[in-house]
Amino acid sequence: MALKAAQKALEEERFEDAIEILKRILLDENNEPEVLVYLGIAYVQTEQPAKAVEVLRQAEDEVEDHCILCLFLGRALKALGELADAEDCLRRAINQEPERPEAWEDLANVLFEQKEYGKTVRILSEGVTRFPNNVSLRGLNAICYHRLGDYTSAEIEWRTVVKQRPDSVMAWSNIAYMMILQTRYEEASTIIDKIRELDSSDYRFQLLKGEMVFQDRDFENAIPYYDRVIEQNPNNIQALSRLALVYNELSNSEASIAYLNRAEKSMHTNPQCWRGLSDTYERLGMKEKVIEILVYGTEIDKGSAAPWISLAQEYTRIGKTEEAMHAWKMSFELREYVKICCTSCDSYFKIPYTQGLRFDLNRNQICPTCAEEVRIPDGLALI
Repeated sequence: MALKAAQKALEEERFEDAIEILKRILLDENNEPEVLVYLGIAYVQTEQPAKAVEVLRQAEDEVEDHCILCLFLGRALKALGELADAEDCLRRAINQEPERPEAWEDLANVLFEQKEYGKTVRILSEGVTRFPNNVSLRGLNAICYHRLGDYTSAEIEWRTVVKQRPDSVMAWSNIAYMMILQTRYEEASTIIDKIRELDSSDYRFQLLKGEMVFQDRDFENAIPYYDRVIEQNPNNIQALSRLALVYNELSNSEASIAYLNRAEKSMHTNPQCWRGLSDTYERLGMKEKVIEILVYGTEIDKGSAAPWISLAQEYTRIGKTEEAMHAWKMSFELREYVKICCTSCDSYFKIPYTQGLRFDLNRNQICPTCAEEVRIPDGLALI
């Protein structure tokens, strides 16, 4: 009877009540694994991970192949920062019951927190195959592709999200941003109009609209959009960097330097700082700073292939071929695949890259879509 009362309390999310009932059961020397598992769940739900680990480890000694136990033990270990052990538990949960989407999401979040974006994509690719309409899995997959510099794949994932969440400003904003990163400004403009209809006050709309006005070189009219972004987020590096360029174009060097200094002061807390600052340095003619900020990006944004790809592109531009090849190889290792662009049929294809499957940068590839030869490294995708 007491156990049923505890189960009912858990179902009704009265976790503190459940804990009291379950602790009384244990006082009667009833150390049934089921009781310990329920208590562990309640501790996780009340943000007491250390206690959860203690009782769930005790239950683990008594049972085998218990998916829920592994799931909640993984969550408790993650909360304690014991990510390697959390990963092991969540992988066991998936092996025991692969049809639980929350196990896939929890494992992906642990890998993401470890900045293992390539591994996260590999897990999520299987997860979204099983649960194609799961918004959480799709959204996280899109974020990982973004960190890997694979903007076409990120766009595909965000488009899947908006099919399920058509009113999501976040999802639409990310689609527009992925298009801007691909320099597809006309298409991005259509999406930005859609975002305006949903919420024109959202800072993401202001930032995106400001970018479109900036690209049109309408510098005076870009200022109010970026100012509104900074009102909501004073440390937004993209807005600060763009204002540095805007005021430079308007021959206001004092304001330009002031905004650049503000952007640089914010960069140490922002792993994506290299994006806005590298373009800003390039446009301001500060060539030596471009490489410097991209190298910094590979250090502060560990696990991300995107800064390595930009670094490879910059090294190629200045004729440092050996350094460019190293940067490309680093991006392959982090992505765990090589992405190639075929200009003959305007398509992309990927080749696995693991310890057992390396990639020869001196060997051209055949496009699987049109069978044309793609020159390497020229055909390595930048987006």
